[in-house]
Amino acid sequence: MDLSFRQTRLNHACKAQIKPLIRTFQMPAEEILYRSGSLSEGGDSGFVPYDGRPWGGKDVDAVFRFSLAIPPELEGKPAILQLSTDGNGGWAAANPQPLVFVNGQIRQGMDSNHTTLLLAESARQGERYEVVCDCWSAMTEEKSFFAASLISVDRQTEGLYYDLAVGAETTAVLEDSHPQKDRMLTVLTDALDLVDLRRPHSPAYDQSVLAAREYLRENFYEAYSNHDMVLHAIGHTHIDVAWLWR
Repeated sequence: MDLSFRQTRLNHACKAQIKPLIRTFQMPAEEILYRSGSLSEGGDSGFVPYDGRPWGGKDVDAVFRFSLAIPPELEGKPAILQLSTDGNGGWAAANPQPLVFVNGQIRQGMDSNHTTLLLAESARQGERYEVVCDCWSAMTEEKSFFAASLISVDRQTEGLYYDLAVGAETTAVLEDSHPQKDRMLTVLTDALDLVDLRRPHSPAYDQSVLAAREYLRENFYEAYSNHDMVLHAIGHTHIDVAWLWR
């Protein structure tokens, strides 16, 4: 079978068929409260219900607070906070950045590239999380919307997505003449064929996902883990002092 066809099929399946099945639950936060100023400036006073209007502007602080209670359907499943702060959909450095507190403890900084925070890997029904987001708007005049949700994911589907996506991204950069590319694509598409997508999250689907992941582990990741090669990994980051950050 044509290499290009298999690569295209694999890419499409990852993005359009498997990835959308990762999230299994979403519940918007209710009764979000809001006030202007930083968390250190106003304490617990001055909060009003947030009505969904844009907030922010250049160098503006604001605090949002809300509660999340674990519903019965998330018993024993991952509970994840998802925030949306991306107001203009543009450059990430121009979007708001909240520091998130959960039950009084600093948990994580978030922005348009880091939108989720794990509350519990195995949630308990009725458990409540008090969330406070100490937000800074960035150094542009753009305003943003704030939204928060409790979500959950299927970890096995998530794992399958990354198992396939890593393979697909690997074969995408290999030349067609590479001696392993044809075999790699065969294994990846054969694993994809094992997934029963007729009724997602049914027992048949769940078993097929486990079977596909096991097939990939044995025939792709373990099979190619002992080849004589040298991997060079180069990382880069930057800190811009006195630039867009305070």
